[in-house]
Amino acid sequence: MKKKIIIVLIVIVLLVLLVPIPRHLKDGGTVEYKALTYKIAKVHKLNDNSSKGYETGTRIILFGKEIYSNVSLEKSENKEEDKQEINEGNKYSTVVNNTLIELTIPNDWKYEEVELKKDASLIFSLKLFKEENKRNAVLNYSKADFMYCGTARINEELILNSGIKAEVGYYGGEEEKSFSDISFDDVNPKIAIIDNGLNEEEVKELLEFVKTLKIENIEELIMENFDKILEVTDKISSNPYDYTKNDYYKKIVEIGSSAVSTLESMYKNGKLTGVNAYLSALLIQDITKCNLYDKYGYDWSTAEEFYKLWQNNNCSYKK
Repeated sequence: MKKKIIIVLIVIVLLVLLVPIPRHLKDGGTVEYKALTYKIAKVHKLNDNSSKGYETGTRIILFGKEIYSNVSLEKSENKEEDKQEINEGNKYSTVVNNTLIELTIPNDWKYEEVELKKDASLIFSLKLFKEENKRNAVLNYSKADFMYCGTARINEELILNSGIKAEVGYYGGEEEKSFSDISFDDVNPKIAIIDNGLNEEEVKELLEFVKTLKIENIEELIMENFDKILEVTDKISSNPYDYTKNDYYKKIVEIGSSAVSTLESMYKNGKLTGVNAYLSALLIQDITKCNLYDKYGYDWSTAEEFYKLWQNNNCSYKK
């Protein structure tokens, strides 16, 4: 009886050690078969330098060491894994002073919005920390432009995933330099991330996931998408709903309730006319999930009619 139990246990251990779990990488089609003792990758990755447009091959790794490979995958594979790890984090999004702020925060990091006093020099503050709340970094939106002392300061460039250039500040000299802050003058000089005692490893992680940060002016974002909508829609179409059947329209809807007040303000200030004005009315109804005809029986045919009705009859916003 004991012999049978031992055999069963051996079989279970072998299955755990040897049976692989397949994983599909987002690099063009690579499939990775990974077990505890080995990993085999059937490579099919995009490669602009190849005449075929992709690269194929095989990699075999045994006990963490590569024993066979006819492709150079390590560098791109590591980038893919890093990208997946960040993408699997928590996507934080908020709007401050008509500015959309989005950041993907790793699962092992925590965050909380800081309650500010009325007379504070800040409009908004988001605390980011990993293990200890007191050891953190804060993303601040100040009432005035972010300022720093230039004495003994070392500046390094950080390129965000969006292509925006940020500036990382250090103090203490090249050998003993200490991380201080990240500023974003190219997109919004009032926004900065300040260090409050992060250790070296936490700083490295912060600098990596900060690359996912998006800082966008909502009004500019809306106008960019309006321009794209006009580009992809048939110009001779007289049906306004044809202009809503594209990803650019959806991107404005996804901004959420903050886009509603911005659209209202843009129309009031004469920044939206013609098709864009009519689209703003449709967008407001889609974002708020409040159709004036369905809700109140009010019909409208122009943006002017819509905004007159909307002013007194809008629904409460529903997420």
